[in-house]
Amino acid sequence: MKKQKKDNSMWILIFVNLVAIGFVIFEKWSLLTLMFIYFAQSLIIGFFNVFRILNLRKLLRMRIFFLVFFVLIYGAVHFYLYGFLQDYDFFEWGGVLAGSGLFFVNHLFSFLRHRKKLEKRDLVGTMLFPFVRVWPMFLAVILLGFFGGGILWIGVFGVLKSIADVAMHFVEQF
Repeated sequence: MKKQKKDNSMWILIFVNLVAIGFVIFEKWSLLTLMFIYFAQSLIIGFFNVFRILNLRKLLRMRIFFLVFFVLIYGAVHFYLYGFLQDYDFFEWGGVLAGSGLFFVNHLFSFLRHRKKLEKRDLVGTMLFPFVRVWPMFLAVILLGFFGGGILWIGVFGVLKSIADVAMHFVEQF
């Protein structure tokens, strides 16, 4: 438990999630704005995961194979998700850019802080972990279609996504 208390990157991740949710609620932006912020975060996670895969001390051929496989599949999942997101109404570009910037800084900090631990990680797990963070977005797309994007769903989605973020951060780093 001491490691988690001293892990600044986890606390920054929680803070950034709360800031994103808070701004969406305070500024009365749509659920779609929050979903696009998290969509951008997911792309950022994929970007840093490329470097995690390359940083592993496994066989070079296996790393390259898994890297290509990861980029193709992760890219296809996000292309598919974007297709759903772009069908909905207006979202706030400024909020998406600000939230994306905060998440980029957070994930850069986390990557640099935990880089040495990453060399020893499992190749398959490294490739698959980022996909777990995408499921709340697919769930939110389904809920958005049924229930709309009111403040309740902003909170529910934000909490689900934050829990997934912290859980996956914990699994990835410890």
